[in-house]
Amino acid sequence: MLILIGVTVYRLGVLNKTEEIYAGVSDDIDKTPSVIATATIGDSTLKIPSYDMFKPGNLWLIVSKKQPLEGEAGYKLIDIPVPHGDEGAPMKIAVDMSDELQQLVNAAEADEEPLMISSAYRSLAEQQAIYDEFVEENGVAIANQYVSPVGASEHHTGLSVDFSSESDECAEDSDSCSLSQSGAAWLADNAYKYGFIQRYPQGKQAITGVAFEPWHFRFVGKPMALAMNDTGLTFDEVVEQIAPGYTKTK
Repeated sequence: MLILIGVTVYRLGVLNKTEEIYAGVSDDIDKTPSVIATATIGDSTLKIPSYDMFKPGNLWLIVSKKQPLEGEAGYKLIDIPVPHGDEGAPMKIAVDMSDELQQLVNAAEADEEPLMISSAYRSLAEQQAIYDEFVEENGVAIANQYVSPVGASEHHTGLSVDFSSESDECAEDSDSCSLSQSGAAWLADNAYKYGFIQRYPQGKQAITGVAFEPWHFRFVGKPMALAMNDTGLTFDEVVEQIAPGYTKTK
């Protein structure tokens, strides 16, 4: 009987130790980013942790006229942490980019190029109102060049912002915001360091479907932004290259 008890205690001890080891390995796996594929972007190798990154609610989702949202994008929104237009009214961004946006604005301030945000997250209803007003004032053809139809605006995600140079006029009324040439140049040279890309570059309207907007930047995270820097590629082209099943080309 004593021998049987001793064997049972020993087995329980081994089982407990095995469970501890398994738990430790599981914790290590959870802390280690998985990589299911890599992609060559320019001179860089981009690690792809999951192809879910290209789906709604994730960082590399494509939103465009060719690929409009069918509903809300599903990003968690928070109050914007930096100066913005219409300062008396709340402005929202996706929580995913909050820290990096603050770092970018702080860096611009340190370089004596103070920036603020003129536009960030927009609901589907807000986008419809903007589009309708632009059509009424300028006609459909001009509106389609400068305003995305409902569901096709990156602002629905909260991952895109329009930058402005800092001014009292902008703080009071976002319609009075404007980005200086020096501010645009600073963003073109530095935004990628904080995970932002210029979403609608000059000469790429045939690909993006949107005219050149030096003020409009999209957060894609530092790995993607660093890989894209100096390639001359749009986000549309990069996603089509590395994950063609997640873009629409019709």
